Amino acid sequence: YEYVAQAIAQGRFTNGRQAAGGGGDHSLAGRTAWLAQRAATVEERSKPASIAATRIKFDGKADTDGKAASDADSGEDAKFAARRGRGGAPLGRAVHAVLQTIDLKTGDGIDDMAKSQADAESIPQLQGRIVELAQTAVSSDIVRRAVKSGKYWRETFVAAPVGGGILEGYIDLLFEEDGELVIVDYKTDDIREPADDPKAAENAQERYGAQAGTYTHIVEHTTGKPVKDVVFLFLNPKREHRMADLAGLKEQAKRQAEAQLTAPTT
Repeated sequence: YEYVAQAIAQGRFTNGRQAAGGGGDHSLAGRTAWLAQRAATVEERSKPASIAATRIKFDGKADTDGKAASDADSGEDAKFAARRGRGGAPLGRAVHAVLQTIDLKTGDGIDDMAKSQADAESIPQLQGRIVELAQTAVSSDIVRRAVKSGKYWRETFVAAPVGGGILEGYIDLLFEEDGELVIVDYKTDDIREPADDPKAAENAQERYGAQAGTYTHIVEHTTGKPVKDVVFLFLNPKREHRMADLAGLKEQAKRQAEAQLTAPTT
């Protein structure tokens, strides 16, 4: 008893617990401050070491793994995505797979690949829709430009360091034109705004600005060549949207990526 009383008097015990080294703030305020510091440290150290380009957020908004809301994974669809690669609902994945494989110049192989992918995704009733969307892409001006360039790559994995981590993603179609690069991303979601709606371009710019900026940064960093265009090719109905202010979007994306990735350790 005398030992405990003496220890308490000397500050080596507080509330029945021994104070490490006999010091430290063991008051309620001290505990509150410690908890706040601990939460901040856990949050900082819980940041990922890498992040997908489509997870970069502008004002809390982000594209869902390279697909718009109607293509997002949820429920059973997420299980398909886990087995078959990157995100998107079955229809979106099937269309992307077809466009990754067929002859973009002639369209040869669309029917066979559409059947194969429809079966693989357990959506045989949508085979005709897959063919229709894939044909829409093949007939588009931007895909024809890519084929004409003679230098194009499909489903290209790209990555670049940002801050203390890695920014990475897949580009549906990348091609070189007059020494500069063009990035194309297919969107299979149903866009409700007509092409002549003045808000259509504004909505696309806002929704996909982060994705355009991150892809631009990664490609320019890894290739050393300028990206002159990022085009989102909507297939339902067909519309090509060329993103404006790539330089601004790139800088904003870099800042957001640095904030979302793990800080460098020393």
